[in-house]
Amino acid sequence: PLVKVGDRISAGDIIADGSSMNYGELALGRNVLVAFVPWRGYNYEDAIVISERISREDIFTSVKIVEKEFKVRDTQLGPESFTRDIPNVSEEALKNLDESGIIYVGARVKQGDILVGRVS
Repeated sequence: PLVKVGDRISAGDIIADGSSMNYGELALGRNVLVAFVPWRGYNYEDAIVISERISREDIFTSVKIVEKEFKVRDTQLGPESFTRDIPNVSEEALKNLDESGIIYVGARVKQGDILVGRVS
């Protein structure tokens, strides 16, 4: 438990934690046996070497879901709209957007990817 007898709590406070939780966040982990040894220069400085099986089977892949809400506003240039047709943006940068300009479900994203096409 994270609280003790006599502690004051409010609605939404986290009162218990467990081996698969970290302050209310699901934290399922995996253990791996490792050895830190030189390996033909591939693990130079902060790099580590993993087996092909760990990579192929996505053993240490994590998923984080964040919900965002976007609103269309009226601007001095006119009303905004969601669209995939964004001027001066490459097709490669738009590859994860559906026809309405919203990233499609299941898309793999990385930092800097466009999630919503919004133009005015």
